Amino acid sequence: MPLIRHTALRFVITGIVVNLSLYGLFALLIHLAVEYRVAATVTYALGVLWGYLQNRIWSWRSNVPVARSLKRYLAVYAFVYVLHIAFMSVLVDGFGIAPMVAALISTGALIVPLFRVLDRFVFGGHADATD
Repeated sequence: MPLIRHTALRFVITGIVVNLSLYGLFALLIHLAVEYRVAATVTYALGVLWGYLQNRIWSWRSNVPVARSLKRYLAVYAFVYVLHIAFMSVLVDGFGIAPMVAALISTGALIVPLFRVLDRFVFGGHADATD
């Protein structure tokens, strides 16, 4: 199996672990009547930091300099955050979808483009990056 497929599988596993844990925290915050955008922001910030470490060390096993990959990772996730909150807002405020469901829909819609950007722009440089 080419390296890119192993990387994608590790990325998915990392995403499941990180997101399930943080989804639980998001649910708790919603249950405690924290406004959904605030709850999403708190869990998102924690997820970015945890996800960076997991993805750098395990998913990509990257040797790209930390300063470069972290700066790019944060830029990518800042952009994805804006997309995520905007998409959730449309789903919740525009279509009346529950915040918990909107968070899942948004995450699912963004996962493939996010992987591609992380692979090419943040942690790129491994031998099979063009697969």
